[in-house]
Amino acid sequence: MRTRASIVVITAGILGWILIGAQGQITDPKGAKVSSTQPARRVSPIALDLKKRTISFSAEVCQREVMLEFMICRTGTKEHESILRSDVLPSHIHGGLLAMGLTRGKPARWSTGRDGVSRFGPPQGPELDITLEWTDKDGKKHKDIAGAWLQGVGKKKLPAPKTWVFVGSDMLPDNTYAADINGEIVSVSNFSSSLIDVPFESSSKGGEGNVQAEYMANPKVVPPIGTKVKVTIAPRPGAEKSPHARILLEIDRFGRMKIDGERILPGNLRAWVRKFVAVHRDTLAVIRSDAQTIVYDVAEAREELAFAGVSETEQQQLTPKAPIPPRSPEQAQAELKRWAKDFARAEHLLMDPAKQAQRVLAEIDRELARTERMRALWEDYAAALRQELAKHKASTQPADDKNKSSRTDGK
Repeated sequence: MRTRASIVVITAGILGWILIGAQGQITDPKGAKVSSTQPARRVSPIALDLKKRTISFSAEVCQREVMLEFMICRTGTKEHESILRSDVLPSHIHGGLLAMGLTRGKPARWSTGRDGVSRFGPPQGPELDITLEWTDKDGKKHKDIAGAWLQGVGKKKLPAPKTWVFVGSDMLPDNTYAADINGEIVSVSNFSSSLIDVPFESSSKGGEGNVQAEYMANPKVVPPIGTKVKVTIAPRPGAEKSPHARILLEIDRFGRMKIDGERILPGNLRAWVRKFVAVHRDTLAVIRSDAQTIVYDVAEAREELAFAGVSETEQQQLTPKAPIPPRSPEQAQAELKRWAKDFARAEHLLMDPAKQAQRVLAEIDRELARTERMRALWEDYAAALRQELAKHKASTQPADDKNKSSRTDGK
């Protein structure tokens, strides 16, 4: 069965099964329309063929004789350092790869192992083939592997890549897909936010002198600027069971967890990850914690991941989204003195202190409401725990003590 659609179902898990249409309008599964954070650009469809296991989309040549950081970029982003540009959303391609059973891989990174040594890791993940098809001015059809359009430069003169890896870019804290914004579809220099990368270390500073890349376009092979090109991406056999994979574990201030966007109870974390690692033995777990997440929750999560067999972890901490109210009398007094000074010189400040004060007061009101909810939760929890403790004591009381307590004749 061949599937072609102008509105493409993109990714489950980290993107939460959303639909994005050609006008930049986002529609959730229930049909409710929400505001898109994407730039107002044209969005072209992809063709997803689950039977043939291919993703195809249209692109055009934008450079022929330049130093490169990308093979394909999104239109309106990095055409000055890319051979091809396309109107597709990288998140659509990501969703298509997930639909074929792939799991996103690991980007180029520096990581510290259990031995405390920091090492560079090249991009790793499910392997892909990328082919390019076009028709010349005489009507003759051509087909090349993507690597044929590249030539190595600089000291190392890297060979043209024969395969590529699905890195999977990243979901940003505001739930936007990084590659949709920066346009990094297929990289030839390692970028952690690219959708697809080369399967080895490739720096954007690998050349000599003013040469700041390790690849350039091969003008003997690349067709003229403006040529329409059909790009086809196909997973290599076994790509869905790649040992290299990445998961995103999010922990909020209340210790609640999500793995790739799906809620999970802390008690189920180890079992879930063990099942995942059984297929993808070299898993990178990215722990993203709220600015107010307690250290204990992060430490517990790291321990559970280690017991589950995760080979590598990376920690990210978000910055506060709202002002943090004082947490001690000393802090409160210092803040009040600062407010008094700001109000006294309000007309000389770039930001209105009255508006800032309103933000702080609104956050305090929210914190008080949260505190009341936590108080009710803890009171109910304490009452239930006391009942369970009383039952336990009653069930474990020695038999003699029970008989003594039941005697009424004084003997």
